[in-house]
Amino acid sequence: MNDCCTSSASRDKATVSTSATVPSLAVRPGVTFPDWSVVSSPVVKEALLAMVGSDHVLNRWSGYEAATDRVRVALLQLYAEHGRAPTPSALAKRAGLSEEAVRALLEELRRRDLVVL
Repeated sequence: MNDCCTSSASRDKATVSTSATVPSLAVRPGVTFPDWSVVSSPVVKEALLAMVGSDHVLNRWSGYEAATDRVRVALLQLYAEHGRAPTPSALAKRAGLSEEAVRALLEELRRRDLVVL
């Protein structure tokens, strides 16, 4: 994937574990992908290893700002609660941001191919 998905500052902050057993990346403090503690199937482990080894996944998930992650999490929560895409105003309220900031962060998530509304 090209650099459209990460700013130069974000690319410098990407954190990837490359332990001999299972690699993972930090989505945000305290949250890693994948959560190997819940993986028990060898087939799933193999698929996740292939995903984590992909630059596409690394560029998509790593190095974005905390506000971007708040919008992504708020969007998922509101979608689950209401069964439909939330409005920018609902996202702003849940994430504690302005609607203008939410619109810009939704665009960043769209560029990363993580959210499409």
